[in-house]
This record gives sequence, structure tokens and C-alpha cells, in this order.
Amino acid sequence: MNNINELFLIFYDRPASYEEEINAQEKLKKEGLENLINDFTASDEFKSVYQGDMKDKLNTLYQNVFNRNIDSEGLNCYLNKASEENIGKLFYDIVSSANGDDKKFFEEKLKSFEEFTDVLQKEDLCIKYDDIKNYADNIDILINIKADIEDYTHLYVANHAFVCDNTTDTVSDNGINDEHLNLINDMLIF
Repeated sequence: MNNINELFLIFYDRPASYEEEINAQEKLKKEGLENLINDFTASDEFKSVYQGDMKDKLNTLYQNVFNRNIDSEGLNCYLNKASEENIGKLFYDIVSSANGDDKKFFEEKLKSFEEFTDVLQKEDLCIKYDDIKNYADNIDILINIKADIEDYTHLYVANHAFVCDNTTDTVSDNGINDEHLNLINDMLIF
């Protein structure tokens, strides 16, 4: 693994904004992967995603990246290796060693997160944090029902993103119409 959105998926369960991706790439180049992982796990966002004791945190990781609860064998194995000091490396190693259905689900979710960030970058768009989280919350459902995630991603960004304008701090009309909204709603109804 060497993709910034992989880290955002593992540690925040959401895609990176384009700006976050650029900043994390720079930090990765300057300080290395271990320091970048430590920054993720020291953040307030990580602490809000991964609450409770180590058992709860491991189960949340499995739910976020593999869409299932951790089994008792895996839980016992990882609890023996886990500490708050090494949680970032442990999470990264768990996901890196995934195989089978776990790996397939992670790759599908990652693909959607990469598409999301790419669309923002290509169109030079910004998006609010809450809208990024809402997008991520819908992806697990869409993967499970085998919906067209690429179309959903483009429509979601069209509906929620706005043109970045650092000089006037304004938001432009994104041009979404009722047809786009109906397509989004159709994807979420199953």
C-alpha cells in the first residue's frame, strides 16, 4: 500500500479531499510513512472514529474496511499485539495482509474513495467535511448492492461540491438538476 486514500480509509473511514491528499503526500515524502501514520492516529478525527477499548477499536476497523465484525480468532491474535502506541502500525498491517473477501471489499471501497478525490481534483472543487463523511457512509451499502459507484460518485460530487474560490470565499451554483437528484435517490433505494 502506498496510497493516501488507503490511509484515510483505514484511519478516518472517508476519502481525502484533494488538498488533504496533497498535504499528506508532502508529509509522506518529507517524514516517511511511520510519521504520517502517527499523525493520523494522534488526530481528533481518529479518536472520534475509533472509540472504546482496544476490542472496540479493532472491531470498528473491521467494520470500516472489511464490512464485517472481527472474528474471535483474529481478535485474540491482535489483542496480544495491540497497544495504544502501536495502533496505527497494527491497523495498517492488518489491512495490508487482508485477502479474499476482505481484500475485495477494501479494494472496492478504496476505488470509490480514489474516484471521489480524483473528481474533486480534476474539476478543482471543494467539499465540506460533513459531505465527505456522508459520501463515505453510503459507499458500504452501494458496494453490497453492487450499485454503479462511479456514477454515484460523480453525481454526489456534482450535488455537494462547489468551485474553490480562495479570493472571494464564495460558492458557485453547481448546476445540479432534478434528474441528477432522482438518480442519486434511485441508487440509495433498494
